[in-house]
Amino acid sequence: MLNTETAPAQPNAKPSPLLGGIRDELLGATESQVLRIVELADAAKDDAIRQDVLAPLRPRLAHLKPGRKLRLARLLFVPLDGLVVPAALWRPGDPAVPRSALAPIAAGVRVALGAEVAVIEQLIAGHTTLREDIITQAGAMLWPLAAECLAAPVPAIGWEASGLAPAHHASIAQSIATVLRHATTLHDMAQDEDAAPPGGTDFPLARMMAELADAQLEGSAMVFRQVLAAMPHAVPALRRLAGGSGSARLRGAVQRAIDDVLCELDHGRGPIQALRDSVLAGFGRQARRVVGLLHDLHNDGENAAQRGRVRKVIAKLDALCRHRFSEGLRDGVLTPLGGTTVIDAPEQKRLENCARALRGIDLAGRRIGGAPAYDALLEEAHASVRQATQAGCLSRVRGLRLVEILSGPGVAG
Repeated sequence: MLNTETAPAQPNAKPSPLLGGIRDELLGATESQVLRIVELADAAKDDAIRQDVLAPLRPRLAHLKPGRKLRLARLLFVPLDGLVVPAALWRPGDPAVPRSALAPIAAGVRVALGAEVAVIEQLIAGHTTLREDIITQAGAMLWPLAAECLAAPVPAIGWEASGLAPAHHASIAQSIATVLRHATTLHDMAQDEDAAPPGGTDFPLARMMAELADAQLEGSAMVFRQVLAAMPHAVPALRRLAGGSGSARLRGAVQRAIDDVLCELDHGRGPIQALRDSVLAGFGRQARRVVGLLHDLHNDGENAAQRGRVRKVIAKLDALCRHRFSEGLRDGVLTPLGGTTVIDAPEQKRLENCARALRGIDLAGRRIGGAPAYDALLEEAHASVRQATQAGCLSRVRGLRLVEILSGPGVAG
């Protein structure tokens, strides 16, 4: 299981002395300054300098989600989103990847790929991480090739700068290779909000399970962790398929993945931290996935001893959903409607976008409690719409549209 305590930092490459003195100033940068810093850092050719500049800004980058220049290394590790942890929290055998290992692993893959690098880099040139279509297309080329390179394994270029023991290189490379072999399937799952659990051997998850039969436990557990993050009701599906496989290794990898996800949820990391960092527009979608996962964990017959922990996480998530809904309603709806300015078409569009985001949070939050709180907040919103309409700041049609988006069809009438 992932270490949940603060561990002594492992030795890493020393930060650049030119940059060390401005780290505190970076933490106090405005949003526009952060985005400009990211732009300048992405233009830097020295990866060590780039990482040193961005290290103190990572929590804010997780919230802002700026488009980042699409480099080979960044594309390579897209399928490992959520599996990368600070080196100080990583222990050998964890189904996770220490951040300090990424740069040397990427360097080794680049060398091993040879001429293929130019083809992939030409495809991603000039694009950012906001181009999901490019990531999907280029990733389908890169990930299988990189998996085979890492299985070889790739040369340990610059590994000493990672602060990790030389013996760890092979096992980490093998775990990453296992994930990358299934990266396209995992990526498709993550993009499909309505992904359904498999019901037979012809579904991707069943095929994935069969192909993992001989894989190392850590790598398989990493794959299953990504499945848990992406697919609704994955817990019973994984249990059923692993149990039917007759493989003790697969059953153990599924249990390891479930244990680690629950550990992260319990300590407010992983999916919970991603929710805290998410923008309002994406909160509801992510919350629905986490709510589904928590329901599965609570109902998991093989995890009955952990139900108390799951209920505590559900309570935390309930509070987080209600807080984000209340905050978003106040800032995005009540405050604009409480002014004296007439709501024009662009402002109406912004209000409706905010209302859609709030509706997503409402639908997720009601599944884990707090329904009276949402009802009270929505009534406050309805009253604000009525007042804005009576004051002539909002047309009746636009007011009815807002209420319908916030509360669902039939309420506005």
